[in-house]
Amino acid sequence: MTATKFWVAFIIGLIAFIRALFGIDLGMDDATINTIAIAVQGFLTALLVWAFPNHPKEK
Repeated sequence: MTATKFWVAFIIGLIAFIRALFGIDLGMDDATINTIAIAVQGFLTALLVWAFPNHPKEK
């Protein structure tokens, strides 16, 4: 994988798309769900960036 940061962004975007497509609702008000969603998205982004570090290009 040479574009690991791309895959991290792609996975996070895919999760957001699936949530919107299937209308996933956790039964909370908008302010609470937005706060939780931002926190979860930040956690997942950090986890994926850690799991897929950048690799130098081979010459």
